[in-house]
Amino acid sequence: MRIESIESGTIDGAAINPALVDFDEDTGWTPLVGRAVDVTFVAGFDPIPEDLVTLTLELAAGALGSPLGISREQAGGVSVTFTRTSGALLIGPGGPDEARLAPYRLGVLP
Repeated sequence: MRIESIESGTIDGAAINPALVDFDEDTGWTPLVGRAVDVTFVAGFDPIPEDLVTLTLELAAGALGSPLGISREQAGGVSVTFTRTSGALLIGPGGPDEARLAPYRLGVLP
């Protein structure tokens, strides 16, 4: 995700000037401190990169074929095999889709 601009912000309910908000372009973090920091920003890509469109279509098509994310189930010995559209998608390290999304993630958090 690429942050384009900071639109508005508050710290502990008090409005701040968005032009004065600095943020790290790699991580998206800002040095703002307070008990309640709220920042509204514009982020994303225009146009949407073709590989993100392709991945989205692949995931949607897979979900249509197996809405619960289960591709195989066995009763004796209890075994279940999940598809790439299961809850494990993009969450665990090393998934096939994780590498495809790597260029679009914010950097390592401090």
